[in-house]
Amino acid sequence: CTSNSSTSASLPNRTSNTVQGGFSNMMPQPAAQNISYAVGQPSQIPSYPSASPLTSSSSHGSPYFANTPIANTNNYSPYSLPNFGQQPSTFQGGSSSHQTPYPQASFSNQPPPPPPSTNTASYQNPYPPPTPHQSSTPYQQWNVTPSQQGGYPRNEPQQTYQQYGGGYNTSFNNDRLRSIATQHEISDASLQRLNILQQFEIVVLCDDSTSMNTPVNGTTGTRWDELRAIVQIIIDIGTIFDSNGVDVHFLNRPPMLNVTDPRQVVESFNKRPNGYTPLTSALRGIFQSAASKLRGNKRLLVFVATDGEPTDNHGYVDIQSLENLMQHERQSNTMYVTFLACTDDPASVRYLNQWDRTMINVDVVDDYKSEREEVRRTKGFNYPFSFGDYVVKALMGAVDPGMDSLDEYANSTRNG
Repeated sequence: CTSNSSTSASLPNRTSNTVQGGFSNMMPQPAAQNISYAVGQPSQIPSYPSASPLTSSSSHGSPYFANTPIANTNNYSPYSLPNFGQQPSTFQGGSSSHQTPYPQASFSNQPPPPPPSTNTASYQNPYPPPTPHQSSTPYQQWNVTPSQQGGYPRNEPQQTYQQYGGGYNTSFNNDRLRSIATQHEISDASLQRLNILQQFEIVVLCDDSTSMNTPVNGTTGTRWDELRAIVQIIIDIGTIFDSNGVDVHFLNRPPMLNVTDPRQVVESFNKRPNGYTPLTSALRGIFQSAASKLRGNKRLLVFVATDGEPTDNHGYVDIQSLENLMQHERQSNTMYVTFLACTDDPASVRYLNQWDRTMINVDVVDDYKSEREEVRRTKGFNYPFSFGDYVVKALMGAVDPGMDSLDEYANSTRNG
């Protein structure tokens, strides 16, 4: 077997124009083996007309051959010609950049000239990114890093807090929430669920009827005093997620709107409760007002604190009107309601027992002592449940099924 170098014919000799036999006498040669090639003839493939020769100051080479004479354009297909009838585009790349008088072809086999170096890879935007959008799930872990969307714990894989417009200071409000949690002994388990409140406008409706002067068993305070403490914690928490503040309504006195500081409600609570329990008319007014104010994806969360049966404006018990309002007039998909029973007398709020089971986005919460016993009966005696946890559960029960189910076993046993 011969080597590979002898298996192919040698290129023609440009002097003699005669091909030398590769296998010598081992193979018969054709009679006329002399092949003539045209030497030095110009290529038959047309080339693009070139721009003027580049100077040494160009930042990159031309994609065209600089020494090729301008070809006769009449030989070209109209699809491959540059448009000479229009003003040629000029690449603005500075004095050291190549400028061509021809527009860049959209369909060409030639690669475009490389852009001038601008060091864009090393550029860093000195400004923070714009405010982004919303979140996917309502909860997130506490220990997360702040994000772009200034807002609060985000509902994405925990890499950042969701930002919301209006100058929301994530770090400052995280510190505020931690301070409130420490002050009221709110557990981390409760704290982590509060992020969902940024989706709601919070309204508190306080029962200031005469019966709220009743003392709370085992304490030196009254139901009214306990309600004041609850409302102040709600304002503390609510204003973290809504800079517009919390609206506080009463049954027998003027409301306080856009409350941003718990101290603002002190004066209203200094006046002792007196009057009937017209829950239906007060709640209807809140629903009607909120329907015209809700914007975007915001929903309404109404926290109703009462110690008895609703009455009409003349003092007669009227539970049916309140039930009709909740079942038929309320927009249940955007209006969430929590009823807080400010009494340990089950008979006073028996009408509420099944509402959180038969009505959408409604929760019913007992007084603190009763609720703590139920939670511990369900979760175990050592389950931590401070007064702060109680307020968070009451506030979140209608919007967070996880909080509502803390005492689910106990309620199912009690209510049969």
